[in-house]
Amino acid sequence: MVKSDTASIEKVDEIERLFPNLLAIDTLYSIPDNIAIWQEYTQQGNQFIKLGALAQPPNPNTDRARAVYNSAMSVAEKLWQQAQARRTNPEIIHIYVISCYNLADYYAANNLSHAEDLLMDAYDVALLTMQDANFDLDFQLEAYQSFQTVLRHLVDFYVRQHNHKKMTAISIAAGRQARQFLSSINKCQS
Repeated sequence: MVKSDTASIEKVDEIERLFPNLLAIDTLYSIPDNIAIWQEYTQQGNQFIKLGALAQPPNPNTDRARAVYNSAMSVAEKLWQQAQARRTNPEIIHIYVISCYNLADYYAANNLSHAEDLLMDAYDVALLTMQDANFDLDFQLEAYQSFQTVLRHLVDFYVRQHNHKKMTAISIAAGRQARQFLSSINKCQS
């Protein structure tokens, strides 16, 4: 086992030791604690992906990356639920979107359907938040930024798959939705 591989596993084990109920549905740590935990999981997943890319198959690092990215996704989902419920920290949507993208990137190598589902989930969350008038403008604008980011990832995904039909369809739909959103903001500010 490579030294950095061992260090990565030890860091993940340390997070789970410090926060034993982290992934329990009814346990909510503070937002800053959850963000720090999410960052650590995400960084470790990225490290496992790098280690896996350099090794010959079969490679346990890619399975570790998936497991750690799934943990990061669980934390991101909690953070997003907290942000929505409390109507605070609208920037948390980016954490959720990044987690979807990381898992989609992982699955793109062997499960294109699941990768696409993850990207579409991030797209839908950003779109619905962007369009939800019950959220204040800060939430909607953060969601709009995430919407644009997810759209770029979806377009790249479809281009890599040579699926120009889906790429065109999502681009047209997203353009229409963005114009509607921006128009609604202009009407509110008038």
